[in-house]
Amino acid sequence: MFKEVWNEYKISFKFLLPFILLLSVFNSIGLTTNFDNSDFFTRGGSLTKNFSVFKEIMTTNYLTILFDLFIGSLLILTILVIINSIYSKNHVRYYEIFKESKGLYLKYLVLDIITNSIFVVVSILGFWSVMAPVTILLLICLSVLLIPCEAYLVCYNTTPLEALKKGFKVGKKYSGEILILCITLGILTGLVSLIPTVKTSMIVLLLANIIKTSIYSYLYAYSINICRKESKYNKNSKLINNLT
Repeated sequence: MFKEVWNEYKISFKFLLPFILLLSVFNSIGLTTNFDNSDFFTRGGSLTKNFSVFKEIMTTNYLTILFDLFIGSLLILTILVIINSIYSKNHVRYYEIFKESKGLYLKYLVLDIITNSIFVVVSILGFWSVMAPVTILLLICLSVLLIPCEAYLVCYNTTPLEALKKGFKVGKKYSGEILILCITLGILTGLVSLIPTVKTSMIVLLLANIIKTSIYSYLYAYSINICRKESKYNKNSKLINNLT
């Protein structure tokens, strides 16, 4: 399946490139949220101290969080819509893509808020030092299971709650593949992240972010692929049941 996704991703890449570049620019100038270095579970502090760290991060980055929520999510949504259009064998016309993205935006935004809220609630468990290892495992499992939810919303234009429910089922079915893919992509993006530390400049940082965003866009393509395959599988199963 990974090879199949790669072939489709190569076809869609030229259409995705403008939005990959925009996301990369926003990442490079700090307009998207990235709390990888905040490590408030691993400091080993008290519950009160960890809450204080969390509060500080949220209050000092609230504009970035809002920008990422409203603008960053729109760009990711557009990338998903383009990939889905490619899989549907439709011609990519940006006017139609923007129109479809606009129609899905509020639903996508609600789903994004729900999934991020789930991660925040689970993350709070990690404020107790003894719960940190369990919290990390829970976050990894949730990441794997929730990855297809946004793609499911784009594929079938469902409600946010249905996308969450059905996407979760798809994530559960393909959890092994998703985990392997996430580990592989995580290693690749981790290696790319080392590049700016070797030579610090805005151009190098931008190039690194373009590569990382391109890598994660492959994950979006994979998510669209498994959601569409699941629908075909369900239709075939119903057809077989009706014939028997």
